[in-house]
Amino acid sequence: MRLEGATHATVIHNALNGNSFGMQLADAVGNRLIDNTISGAELGFEIDASNANVVDHNRVSDTSTGFSVGGDDHTITLNQALHGISADC
Repeated sequence: MRLEGATHATVIHNALNGNSFGMQLADAVGNRLIDNTISGAELGFEIDASNANVVDHNRVSDTSTGFSVGGDDHTITLNQALHGISADC
């Protein structure tokens, strides 16, 4: 799932399995990613050149990179990264 240039979107209660990437934000402002599950992807969450997004209560497993975060002023709380993944923050 990719949100490019998105503002104030809410992505909640999704399961993304076996894709090349889980969730990507690019040039995105004020979005909420809440209670999503990503597994079997190369990349779990990527936030690039984005600001003031909320990432809360998400689960990432069996990915090469769990969370890759760029930009400013994000709120990232109570997420789980499991099964041998790395976090690039």
